[in-house]
Amino acid sequence: MAHITILGAGITGLATASLISRSHKVTIVARNLPGDEPSIEWASPWAGALTVLGGIDSTRDKKMQLRSFSELWNMNARHPDSGIKRITLEDIFDDDRSEDDIWWKNFMPEILILGQFRFISSDRLPSGATMGVTYKTVVLNPSVFLPWLRKQLENSGVEFKRMDVESLSELKPLGHDILINATGVGSASLRDVRDQDMQMIRGQTIVVKHSYDKVMQRDDGKNYTYAIPRLDGTVILGGVRQHGRTLSIECTNAFLVCSLTIWTITKFSGTMLVCALQETPEFDLKESI
Repeated sequence: MAHITILGAGITGLATASLISRSHKVTIVARNLPGDEPSIEWASPWAGALTVLGGIDSTRDKKMQLRSFSELWNMNARHPDSGIKRITLEDIFDDDRSEDDIWWKNFMPEILILGQFRFISSDRLPSGATMGVTYKTVVLNPSVFLPWLRKQLENSGVEFKRMDVESLSELKPLGHDILINATGVGSASLRDVRDQDMQMIRGQTIVVKHSYDKVMQRDDGKNYTYAIPRLDGTVILGGVRQHGRTLSIECTNAFLVCSLTIWTITKFSGTMLVCALQETPEFDLKESI
């Protein structure tokens, strides 16, 4: 049995631990731990979060995606207290893909048939869209799921240790056989890693109170627009895609503006929700908030 240290307690670190802790001793080290108050110091608490199939090409990645989807789908039934819930997704495309590009439509029939997978008819698509699909998927609230998963891991023997780590070498005294870096974009700032291939893409999410109960997302290549209900009376709205932007901002006012985004509200599927985004010219965020 190897002793493995995982740096990072977000969804990547915890998911990794849930697999390897079955046969190895695992310690998770992080500055921010599940159960802490939400902070913009780490990304996981702010995720939507849901499973959306597609967006990958390799056989290996397709297999991994389908296995992950199947596991989360089944966890919903086995662990209702985990915060994982099943929900209908409407995924809208603006590119020139065909039905043959939806490679996963014939996989996992026990889920997709049950989830009533189908292509959305053209008369129901918003203006400019070329295709849409709808099926059942899973959504979770990170503020519920991450502490729940931490508890499951601790019950199985995984140890959690709070440390503010600036380099991987600081972890050597833990005496592990294997060290796994699960810090995400943090790899760019670790002193003995400095991963120059790590690119930050800043997004925007707004949490609103609403009873909307269906996921809608649309990606036109520039703007990534979505409404993700957590099925607890709140909905995550997003989002902006800004490459290489590093300024983090946390706003709690009722009407939230980050990078001066204009939200266009329209009707889709009979419910009022965010349907399109348009970014305005840059301005000084620090002076405007």
